[in-house]
Parts: sequence; C-alpha cells; structure tokens
Amino acid sequence: AERLKLWRIHIPEKTPLSDDVNLQHLADHYEFSGGQIAVAIQNAAVRAVRRGNKEISLADFITACDEEMQGNFDERARSKVGF
Repeated sequence: AERLKLWRIHIPEKTPLSDDVNLQHLADHYEFSGGQIAVAIQNAAVRAVRRGNKEISLADFITACDEEMQGNFDERARSKVGF
C-alpha cells in the first residue's frame, strides 16, 4: 500500500498515461524505494518521448523498472549530465 502511494505521489497529476498503466501492478512487482520509483518514472517518460508517444505506457514503466533493477542506465542520459 505504501509503495502504491509512492507511485501516485511521484507521478505528476497531469502526466499523460496510457489506459494500460496499472500502478498497483508496478507497486506489487517492484520493491523500490521512493527514489527508485522517481527514477523509473522519469526514465519511462523519456522512453515514451523518444518513441514519439505522448503517453507513457505500462511497457515503458516495466522496461524502466527492469533497467532500474539491473542498474542499467541509458548512455545518452548519462552524457547529458556529464558522467
């Protein structure tokens, strides 16, 4: 229940989400801290934008969560922050 609250808190109210997004599924399947959730949300949004999609899909979230679990970071994102 607490993790679901974190997902809801970290997603801005006007964020365009596709109809398939299920925050309960994400909260149940990924035991993330609030910081990890924030990173996964940001990375999912970037994935959607790069695809030219205006909505973040469940697949975007799942991929971002899986990458967060594995510690994979997008090379293009790293270069933008100077790493």
